[in-house]
Amino acid sequence: MKKNSSTKEGVAAIVEKYGGVGLLASALGTDMSGGLRQSKVLRMRELFGSNKLKEAEMKSFLSFFLEAFEDPTLLILVGAAVLSLGFGFAMNKPEEKLQGAAIVGAILLVSVVGAVQEYSRES
Repeated sequence: MKKNSSTKEGVAAIVEKYGGVGLLASALGTDMSGGLRQSKVLRMRELFGSNKLKEAEMKSFLSFFLEAFEDPTLLILVGAAVLSLGFGFAMNKPEEKLQGAAIVGAILLVSVVGAVQEYSRES
């Protein structure tokens, strides 16, 4: 990997500011050949905590499924399904009921597929 001039300038600035790598290491309380002493490590852990990332809580499949309904397109489809089913039952038209049911099926299919993808990506 080729270093660019800004990286070289940054390294030069650090060397100039701290007097080189050796002086920087001693300012940080470490030994270039041996690393940190155990007492220093324990003191740093007490002061700053352990150097570990917290594991993120795994979301449930249901949460991914419900997040799918934040998509405006799905919300429009939900509205269309409600209207179609409402007209179908109010006017007793089987074709409207069928269209509404088909829209609900499409909504469920898209939501489940999206939730499966997100859930598998997280795990």
